Amino acid sequence: MIEARRKSSVINKEELLKLIKTPVINSTTFGTRHVQIILIFLLSVMTYVIRISMSVIIVAMTDPTSNRNKEIPVYNWTDKSLVVTSFVWGYMIPQIVAGYLATNFGAKWFLAGSVIISSSLGLLIPVTAAILGSKGVMGLRLLQGISQGCFYPSIHAFLSKWVPVGERSRLGTLPYVGAPIGTVSSMLLTGWIASGAYGWPMAVYVFSGIGLTVGLAFTYFGSDEPNKHRTITEEERVYINSNLTTSNSNEETKNIPVPWLDIFTSLPFWALLVAQIGWCWSNWTLLLETPIYMNHVMKFNLKSNSVLSSLPYIAEAVSAIGYSVIADYLIVKNICSIGKTRKIMNFIGMVIPGIALVALAFCDSDDAYKAVTLLVAIGLFASATRSGYNVNLIDLAPNFAGILMGICNGTGAAVASLGPLVIHLLVKDENDPNQWKMIFYISAAMSIVSFIFNCSFTSGSIQPWNEGSKKYRGGLVPTRGCSPHNKRAA
Repeated sequence: MIEARRKSSVINKEELLKLIKTPVINSTTFGTRHVQIILIFLLSVMTYVIRISMSVIIVAMTDPTSNRNKEIPVYNWTDKSLVVTSFVWGYMIPQIVAGYLATNFGAKWFLAGSVIISSSLGLLIPVTAAILGSKGVMGLRLLQGISQGCFYPSIHAFLSKWVPVGERSRLGTLPYVGAPIGTVSSMLLTGWIASGAYGWPMAVYVFSGIGLTVGLAFTYFGSDEPNKHRTITEEERVYINSNLTTSNSNEETKNIPVPWLDIFTSLPFWALLVAQIGWCWSNWTLLLETPIYMNHVMKFNLKSNSVLSSLPYIAEAVSAIGYSVIADYLIVKNICSIGKTRKIMNFIGMVIPGIALVALAFCDSDDAYKAVTLLVAIGLFASATRSGYNVNLIDLAPNFAGILMGICNGTGAAVASLGPLVIHLLVKDENDPNQWKMIFYISAAMSIVSFIFNCSFTSGSIQPWNEGSKKYRGGLVPTRGCSPHNKRAA
């Protein structure tokens, strides 16, 4: 019965292509899929604004010289790193479950709810800090992390329904460009707002309010998949569905059992998991601790701290788009296979930043501009991974992309959460550049070693377990792999 329904689904799609008299739209035509990706991009921006602003707000909350208005509350907290990293503790909890639910029931409400809930919790930070102190803020940040832990697994589930193979690097990268854009926005605006007349509480209220607005807008304009969208043209619907390597609807995906054993015994999957761990460690260390490093070692005030700390993410946002265009060009023009293209992007995004981290370890307060240059270089090259291992999850198993992202992102966040704790243990004097050296050495080693493992075992091909477990594949499910994709994959 299941077999008949699935075969019917494929036949209906082929018949629909024959019935449509107008030509299928060109891949460069702007359409509903682009609008959906832009909406996800805006959600991504706000998740990072809310997430990263605390790295700057915590400086204003604990530095009496950050604002001339003496009515703005300032706290004498010695656990600043723990306040910042408490977000990560919550962030890693729901990842796998969120990926599973978004894959089976649609990603829309998980994406919207993630931003709406974390924004609502953000509104409570000022009063919680006044009443419950740093421990109370840690609790709120933990809950914000849990809500945002649903976001990235849901993005991959969403992309697997909306992004055709030939546009995977470009449209699959744009939502993740929201991360550096959100980081830049929060670092630039937080410092400016926090040093103004209303201080750091106003920064919290502004960002949380915008996040609520964007989240509610997505609940109206967003859609789980092309087949459910109210205004998409039939041309574009056919174009997307005929160029996917996944089931065309959540109802079809729901009936495919998750091949857990096949996933966890797959070397290509482990290659992506290790890459995620290495990149997350390096990225989260820089993301959460750079403002503190710049403030104490490089001796920049809050406003300068925000501007200079944001430069690596400006470079990351700009270069990520460029890398995605190059990656799709290499694949579509058959210059490189999908697998080789992903390896090239991973080398650029992991090895070169690793070398730059080693150089950064030798900087002190007299090498401020050298340190800033190295941080910019890290952002400029690290963004290549957006077209590398990050989108490679969809290459391997588009039917389970959300689940794979949940496993990889959750594990990466869990391991990366140890980074700030390591800093808390190793850096006893935040003003001593020598104590920061070991932190940069560890981050560099994690990045380079994880690339070597990834390069050895990664793949660009759709894995057999994309169609479910071996037992389920044994006659019930026809292969839906797109032949041009498979030819370009290895």
